[in-house]
Amino acid sequence: MARGLLIGSIAALLLLAAAMSFGGFAQAQEVPGCRDAWNDLDARDVLGYARALIEVDCPVMYRKGWLINPSKLQADVIPACVVAWNSLVSRGALSSARFLVTHNCPVIGRKGWR
Repeated sequence: MARGLLIGSIAALLLLAAAMSFGGFAQAQEVPGCRDAWNDLDARDVLGYARALIEVDCPVMYRKGWLINPSKLQADVIPACVVAWNSLVSRGALSSARFLVTHNCPVIGRKGWR
């Protein structure tokens, strides 16, 4: 009886180790470059503008080819989006915001932005 329990425990540990080594449930994988994009936006003090762009799902992201959804291409201009976009441009942070969006960086979901 004890031997069966020992073998069962070893098998469970081996399965857990295999799951962890293959990127299972133990850790979310980080997308290369996402941390750099986030840190750049933070350093330029524009995370709020990136957040606005993503949360509002600004049509400009579709018109510029960041995201694909034909129904969004003709959407009305949203004033908050204009402010967010222009602020990111003026502070040189548009490429970092684009990276977060186009690479679907996990931080977007963790922060509840989308």
